[in-house]
Amino acid sequence: MTIDLMNASPSWLFCIVLISAMTAMALLGFKLRPQKSFASLGAFEGSVFGLLGLLLAFTFGMSASRYDARRLVIVEEANKISTAFLRSNMYVDSVRDGFREDFRHYLEARISYHDAYGDTTRCRIANDSATKYIARLWARATSQSRLPNNLSASNQMIPGLNFMFDIAVSRDAALHAQIPNSIIYLLFILAMCCSFFVGISTSRDNKVNWPVILGFCLLVTCVVYTILDLDRPYRGFIKSDQNEKYIRAVRGIMR
Repeated sequence: MTIDLMNASPSWLFCIVLISAMTAMALLGFKLRPQKSFASLGAFEGSVFGLLGLLLAFTFGMSASRYDARRLVIVEEANKISTAFLRSNMYVDSVRDGFREDFRHYLEARISYHDAYGDTTRCRIANDSATKYIARLWARATSQSRLPNNLSASNQMIPGLNFMFDIAVSRDAALHAQIPNSIIYLLFILAMCCSFFVGISTSRDNKVNWPVILGFCLLVTCVVYTILDLDRPYRGFIKSDQNEKYIRAVRGIMR
């Protein structure tokens, strides 16, 4: 798993850079303001501000939908693991105990994988462990399916394992489904362009209107920070690990 600089750096650092750049652009706009107002310039300002609002709404919707998808897929994975685990009770005690032991190790590997998000080495180790127990569970289920007395149990266990493995892939895909960096960069550029026009249009008596400039920069930066926070699981104030309680609760079933 590779994480680029944009996703590896904390959100607050990008927001500090953004608010600093927006303030600088507003001051530049103040320095380069025209002596007379032009109607065409006002129309252009409105277009740029409208485009910024549209992009903010678009990216916020993307990040919020991805956050909800991650939350739902965690619950679904917890359900699939617990269902497959309970189906092991259909086997005789010796076979059931083997299934249960592998399920416990698989669950711990999946929890460790997401706890280690961002640490490439730990993620690889946890993923390798999960893969190993996937192979063991599947081999155990297929070997039991060849026995006539386990036909009914195997008809339940094999689909349950399929669903469990498939949802693990879906959860990993949801974890890495983030807003493309190009959209974030475009959002930064538009925010700085709008700050430039704020500096042009809000100056009075040859003085910088600091309340308007700082208020605009702060509000836009807060929205951008929320977008980045929603889009980055396990970091910031809005963390996906709040939903990990559902998959950790499966430990109680496996006792």
